[in-house]
Amino acid sequence: MQIGKNGLKFIRPKFWVLINSGVLMLSLYGALTELPKLLGIVSFVVFTLSVAVWAYILLTSIKFENSRK
Repeated sequence: MQIGKNGLKFIRPKFWVLINSGVLMLSLYGALTELPKLLGIVSFVVFTLSVAVWAYILLTSIKFENSRK
């Protein structure tokens, strides 16, 4: 994602970003449905790790351009 003079520009996501979003959705589904207790805990941990990876991806992909040029 780029924030500059032309507003927001979204860069095409890489393949591993799409895989991470799939893991995020599946683990969220597993954490919210009535799975056995251990499997629900594992799904919640995977969901939390996926959210952390997504936060890292978003924070490292934002590029602020100097608009005072």
